[in-house]
Amino acid sequence: MIAVLIPHYNDKRIYKCLQKLNSLSFRKNLKIIVQDSSSPIEIQEKIKSYLNENDIFYSKKDRGIFDGINLLLDLIDTKYFTWIGCDDFIDEDYDYNSVLSLLENGADIVQSNVIYFDNSIKNVTRRIIAYDNNFIKYSLGVPFYHFGSTIRTSLVRDNSLKFEIEKKTAADFEFFRKLLKLSKSGSVKCNTSTIYLGDGGNSSASFNARLEGYNDIFQSFKNIRILLFPFFMIVRVIFKLKSIKK
Repeated sequence: MIAVLIPHYNDKRIYKCLQKLNSLSFRKNLKIIVQDSSSPIEIQEKIKSYLNENDIFYSKKDRGIFDGINLLLDLIDTKYFTWIGCDDFIDEDYDYNSVLSLLENGADIVQSNVIYFDNSIKNVTRRIIAYDNNFIKYSLGVPFYHFGSTIRTSLVRDNSLKFEIEKKTAADFEFFRKLLKLSKSGSVKCNTSTIYLGDGGNSSASFNARLEGYNDIFQSFKNIRILLFPFFMIVRVIFKLKSIKK
């Protein structure tokens, strides 16, 4: 069984996200875990109506998405997990059997293809074909699309990994740098599997937000090797440009 972690706050797009999950042929092999940051009661009740008795709904005011994900990480009771935003979709293109097979055969992290969409999955904005990744590649700027990944729970839990929210938008960079360093196999691609990520309405997708994020990552590089940052930025920009749908 694979847990699907969903951080949420007051966003009705989660209804379609959950409807899509409930329609899957492999739904019985998924455990949905929602962390809700104290949304209005009517929204909480609506979310719970989409969940079954094996799923988990947890509501606690968090300090933002990374704090919300930290709460979700504490709730996992399955061997593996994936994670998506409330405006994202997992559908039949997520190759459950192949992803599970890779994990059962020793992979710690499996990366699916990622397709970004605006409002509808028919409106594709970016496509990323999954590739293998590791600590060195990631530190040098090769992106890791964490909302397209499926991960061995013990790799996170046994090493007490959490997002350091004081690092602001660089919290995810630091988290996955540590995660990939701990994994002997790194991130393994699964090109038969795809996860759809919403590109519209995502605050991190705005130009100013990206600038702020890269500034936070720059501060993180002071703790690594400052001379790597220009190379990191060049690699990151190249990968971003390659992913834009022509």
